Amino acid sequence: KQQIKTVPIEETSFEIKPLVRIDTQEGLDITEKKGVQLKDIISRKLRSITPRLNTISQIYFTQKDLTSKTIVTTEQLFSMLELKTPDTLKRTLSSNFTLGVHAFSGNGPFLLFQVDSYPTAFTGMMTWEQSLFEEWYQLFGIDVSGENKYLLGEPFRDKVIQNQDTRAIIDKTGTAIFFYAFLGEKKDLLIITTKESTLKEVLNRLTAVKKI
Repeated sequence: KQQIKTVPIEETSFEIKPLVRIDTQEGLDITEKKGVQLKDIISRKLRSITPRLNTISQIYFTQKDLTSKTIVTTEQLFSMLELKTPDTLKRTLSSNFTLGVHAFSGNGPFLLFQVDSYPTAFTGMMTWEQSLFEEWYQLFGIDVSGENKYLLGEPFRDKVIQNQDTRAIIDKTGTAIFFYAFLGEKKDLLIITTKESTLKEVLNRLTAVKKI
């Protein structure tokens, strides 16, 4: 009998550097997952995670090959999710991103990206608005069934939230249910989220770090 040789996957200790102060973090293996299936996996994870009240838990992604496990970068995630991200925007986003869940009146998911050029990133986001909500609502767990189906046809609008200029999808009650904004003096952080309370907490943490 021939003896089959197996190569063990190297266990790697990751140093995850979040873009905002977080309280806990955990990894999620998304090897060979893509598209709608991957969005559903991430959405279920965001709903099931249970951080303590007013804390933020980070979820980072890993993938395996035959010999090792690596952290999924921004570019890799966008490719695996099969997003229609404008090339100009992809080029200005750093490889590191933070997917977090803020616990306050339910889970508030958010994505935070570092950008190299605000003007380029802003132009890219304006272009991406054509498909942005359609591509992200599932992952963020936004209900667009039944009477909420109209949300899929809603345009992005300017809205000031927590003293920040945002571009938002606004429902019939006037509530922003999905929005993005550029944060910081240099506007070098891009946040995509669904709750005003989540934006407020991220801003508070960024401000607190600046003061230290």
